[in-house]
Amino acid sequence: MTMTVVRPRNDDHHIVIGVFNIDSQMKREQSMAAESKAFGIIAKALAERYEIIYSVNIVNDEYVEYSANRQYSNLEVGERGKDFFAACRINMQKALYPEDIPMMIESMKKENLLRTLDEYEKTFLNYRQIIDGKPQYMTLYAIRPKDDLDHLIIAVANVDASKRMEIAYQNAMDLANKDALTGVKNKRSYVQMEIEIDEQIKKSELSEFAVAVCDVNYLKHVNDTHGHSVGDEYIKKACQTICRVFKHSPVFRIGGDEFAVILKGEDYINRKSLLEELDDVLCNNRQDGVRIIAYGLSDFAPGRDMRLQDVFERADHLMYEDKKNCKHILD
Repeated sequence: MTMTVVRPRNDDHHIVIGVFNIDSQMKREQSMAAESKAFGIIAKALAERYEIIYSVNIVNDEYVEYSANRQYSNLEVGERGKDFFAACRINMQKALYPEDIPMMIESMKKENLLRTLDEYEKTFLNYRQIIDGKPQYMTLYAIRPKDDLDHLIIAVANVDASKRMEIAYQNAMDLANKDALTGVKNKRSYVQMEIEIDEQIKKSELSEFAVAVCDVNYLKHVNDTHGHSVGDEYIKKACQTICRVFKHSPVFRIGGDEFAVILKGEDYINRKSLLEELDDVLCNNRQDGVRIIAYGLSDFAPGRDMRLQDVFERADHLMYEDKKNCKHILD
């Protein structure tokens, strides 16, 4: 309310008091100021990071969309919509990379999104959107403000350039850590894994794993009598056998004819049956009567083993014992 008091100039005995209800006017001004401040924040965010931002009313599903780039939206800046989640379903079918559509439709269902936000307060979704005929990597960020539980803020950023740099770097690292002949991990990758496991052992964060050491029998004879190209195929055949048996474990080629396998999880639990399977495969696939692989396996002993190398050395010793028992054509 506003009260105005006036004393007439030619009347010293009276005053005039007027009372006005300005509630609707003040609320309009406050709303405009709040919207102006909100838009300023949104505009700043858009300029710095996001291509599009939505304010979604989860009571009635109405939304306001602010977009700094027409590529990412069919709506005008500040355009209002009636049903955010229905619009999402329609637009995702048209604009997203086909492989990412099922995941995004499921994640952006109202009940699923609210459940995730109730549990984690915010969420990130990574997907690809078709822009100018090409898929580009996007990140959607959603949050439910604690002081306004009736609304969601959803922002979308184009992270294509940084994501492709990350992929290129990862591909380069994969090549650096991959054995060129067999395609499994190489000695460099094994050393990195050794450092990680040693740190976990030091912090008592790892209690169950085993190491299998496998050595290719008969390789020198194959190289000497058939040539190195045949020898390479022989190594690849041995590697394929190891990978088929220990299908849930990383396999490393740590030497010309030597492989190491680090068994965790399912393969660790089933290590005895896997060794039996390996024996069966080797017996049924002899090369000129010789088992093509000698192996040894040892479990990590907490409290006794201080590093991965301790487990490796026991497995390596058992491998050489097995090698002695293998029938060599040269004997």
